[in-house]
Amino acid sequence: MYYKDYYYRKISKRKRKQRLIRIIILLLLILCLSFIGIFIFKNRIFKYYFSQSINKIENKYPIKIKFRNCKFIGLNTIFLENLNIRSYGKYNLLDIKKIKLEFDFFSILLLNPQIKLFETENLSFYIIKTHKDNNFDFFFKPKTEEQPKQYLQNTDYAYFVNQVVKTFFYNTPEYVSLVNSNINLKQDSLFLNVYSSFFSIKNHNIYSKINISSKNNSTELLIKGKIINDDNNLCFSIYSDDKKEVSKKYFPYLQEKYNLKFSFDTLNINFHKNSYDKDVLNISAFMKFNNLIFFHKRIALEDVFIKELNVNINTNINANSIEIDSTSEIKINKLTFNPYVSYQIYPKQSIVFTINKPFFNAMDLFTSFPKELFQNLRGIETSGELNYRLFFKYEQAKLDSLEFSSTVKTKKFKILKLGESNINKINGSFVHHVYENDKLVRELDVSDNNPKYVKLENISKYLLDAVLTSEDGQFFWHRGFNEEAFRLSIIKNIKEKRFARGGSTISMQLVKNVFLNRNKTIVRKLEEALIVWLIENNNITNKKRMLEVYFNIIEWGPNIYGVSEAADYYFNKTPQNIDLKEGIFLACIVPNPKNFKYYFDKNGFLRPFMVDYYKFISKKMFSKEYITKEEYEELLPVVNIRGKAKELLNINTSDVILDHKTDIEKINLYNNF
Repeated sequence: MYYKDYYYRKISKRKRKQRLIRIIILLLLILCLSFIGIFIFKNRIFKYYFSQSINKIENKYPIKIKFRNCKFIGLNTIFLENLNIRSYGKYNLLDIKKIKLEFDFFSILLLNPQIKLFETENLSFYIIKTHKDNNFDFFFKPKTEEQPKQYLQNTDYAYFVNQVVKTFFYNTPEYVSLVNSNINLKQDSLFLNVYSSFFSIKNHNIYSKINISSKNNSTELLIKGKIINDDNNLCFSIYSDDKKEVSKKYFPYLQEKYNLKFSFDTLNINFHKNSYDKDVLNISAFMKFNNLIFFHKRIALEDVFIKELNVNINTNINANSIEIDSTSEIKINKLTFNPYVSYQIYPKQSIVFTINKPFFNAMDLFTSFPKELFQNLRGIETSGELNYRLFFKYEQAKLDSLEFSSTVKTKKFKILKLGESNINKINGSFVHHVYENDKLVRELDVSDNNPKYVKLENISKYLLDAVLTSEDGQFFWHRGFNEEAFRLSIIKNIKEKRFARGGSTISMQLVKNVFLNRNKTIVRKLEEALIVWLIENNNITNKKRMLEVYFNIIEWGPNIYGVSEAADYYFNKTPQNIDLKEGIFLACIVPNPKNFKYYFDKNGFLRPFMVDYYKFISKKMFSKEYITKEEYEELLPVVNIRGKAKELLNINTSDVILDHKTDIEKINLYNNF
C-alpha cells in the first residue's frame, strides 16, 4: 500500500511538471508570436499611438502638429521626417527635417524606455513676440486666477527641482548629433539667431560651434564640455577661437534690447547635484569669467573691465525655501566675499541677506575695483585692514520691522596716497564746477575771496536747523551714513513699488556735488559711499566745514547756487536774516529746487502738501528743541516771496494763510538719489 501511494505521488508530480512546462512553452510561444506581431505591425501600432498622442496635445494647446513620415526601424529606433509644430493660425514653433531616436533595448523591456541616441537635421525653433501677440504664452497661462497661488503653496521645491535635474541627467542620451540647428527669437523689430552647424555629445564629451547674430552684431563661440550622467555633473566652457577678437565683440541682442554691452574671453560653468537627503536638495554651481567687459548707462559711464570674476554658489533647496549657503564665494580679481541668502517662498515671503567679510588687506579692495568704475579713487594707496558686515532682513508680513545694518571696522588703516581726485581739497579753497546734462553751467569759488561765500556762523540758525531737520537730523552724530533713514527709505520704496525716497545724508549729498557727476548710476552710489566713508572715518575734514561747504554750493533754484543767492533770490535778504518760516521753505525745496514754482497754486498760495510739510518739519524742530513752544504754536505756513523768484510765480498777493487737507504723497521731497 505504501509503495502504491508513493508510485501515484511520483506520477502526479511528473504530470504537474509536464503541465508547468507546457504552460511555460505556451506563454513563450504567445510572447514570441506577440513580438512577431508587434514587429510585423510595429509601424501601424507606432503611428496609431503617435497620432493619439498628437491629438491629445492638439486638444490641450492651440497648436497644429504635422509630419510627413514616421516609422519604427528594427526593435528600438524611431525615424521621423518633416516635423512641423505651428501655433494655431499664427507662427511656426518648430521645424525639423529629420529625427532619429534610438532607445536602449533592455529599458524598453523594463517598460522604462531610455533614449540612447538622438540625431536631428535642420532643426529650427522659433520664439516670436509682437506688441499684439506671440506664439508661446498659451503654454504658461493658468487655467484659473487661483491656480498660480495654489501652485505656489502646493509645490515642494526641493522635490520639483530634484525631479528636473534627475530627468535631465537620466534622459540625456549617450550620443547626440544635431546638424544645422537654429534658434530664432523675434520681438517686433528685434531678432536673435543662434545657429549651430554641429552639436554633439559622444563618450560624455560635449562639442559645438555656434554663431550668434542680431540686427547689428554677431559673434562665433566654441562650446566644449563634459556630462557625467551617473554623477549628475555638467561642466562646459564657452570661448572663441580668436580671443583677441572676442573681447571686441559685444554679445548680440543685449545691446539692441537692453542697451547692455557684454563680452568675455572665456566662460567656465560647472553644475553638480551633491545630494538629496531628508527633503533637502544640495546643488553647487561654479561660474568663471575671464576678461569680462560690460557697459550700461545705469551701471557706469564707460566700459567696465574685470580680468577675473568667479562665482561659486552652494545652494540648499527645501520644500518652501531656497538658501545660498555662506560657504559660497564671489571673487572679483583679488577681492573675495561670502554672501548668505535665504528666500522663503511660502507661507509668508521673507528674505535674509548677509555678508560677513573678516579682516582683509585694505588695498585688495581698491586694487580689485575695475579702474573704469571709481575714477576719483584711482591710484589711492592704503595700509592696514578692513572688516565689513551687512545684514538685511525682509518679511512681507512685517514690512515695518525690516532690518538693515552695514558696518565697516578698521585695523591700523591709513591713507598713504590720495587718488586722482584730491578728497582733501574740501578743507581749502577750490572751484566747484556745476554741470547739467554734461554741460558746464557755473563755476563757484568756494573761498573767502567770493563775496557770496558765507561762513557757517553767518547763516540763520532757523535755516540751519530747518535744513538739518529736513535733510539729515543725525548729521553731527553719524559717520556719513544714517542706517535708520536708509531703512525707512527701503520700506517706503517697497510699499510704493518705485523709487519714492532716498536715504542720502548731507555728507553723501556733499560728496555727490563736489566729487561726482550727476549721472544716476549704481557705480556713482558706490563711489559716493566709499568717499563718504574715507572722509568721515579718517579725519579728512570736520562736520562744521562739511556743512559750511554744503550750504555754499547746493542748488536752491533755477541757476541759484548757495545760501547767499537763495536768500536774495527768494526774500531779498542775507542768509543771516532768514526767519523761521523762510528757513523751513528753503529747507523744503532743497530736494527739488528747480520746481519750486509748482509748490504754489495759481493764486500764489502754498499748495496743500507744502502746508503739511511745514507742519511736519516744524513739529520735528520743536521736538528737538530747535524752536520754542511759542514759535511752534505761532508758526503759520505763510511764505512772502519778495525776490526775483516772484516773477516766476506771478504772485499778486502775499501773506496768505492756508487751511486745506493735504496730500504729502503728491510730490517726492525725499528723492536725493
